[in-house]
Amino acid sequence: MLSIPLIDKAVTNIFIPEIYDDPFDRIHYVMTSSIIGFFAIMISAKQYIGSPIQCWTYKEFSSSWEQYAEDYCFIRNTYYYPINMSLPSTEYSKSGREINYYQWVPIILSIQAFLFYFPNIIWKGSL
Repeated sequence: MLSIPLIDKAVTNIFIPEIYDDPFDRIHYVMTSSIIGFFAIMISAKQYIGSPIQCWTYKEFSSSWEQYAEDYCFIRNTYYYPINMSLPSTEYSKSGREINYYQWVPIILSIQAFLFYFPNIIWKGSL
């Protein structure tokens, strides 16, 4: 069959796309980034729309004081002490028991979701 090279190449490029990945790559960049992105959205909604942290407060606190204490606990790092230990009196003794990861979880998950999808963007030349 006689064909015109430029037209034949253009028709081939339109109807037969180049495949840069296999099914496992698609599962990797679509499913993994979707699952991580879903959890990043859920945790972000809990932290920034709902109540991000529940602190133990005195029962005498009014609701506004309780909300203030929870906001303070979220912004400042919290720390864990077992019930049978007395509370420390200095900042130095609190520093080894701080829990300060929960503010960063949605940001780290969002970055991970993007980084799982980023190689696909590079491979397709869309960047």
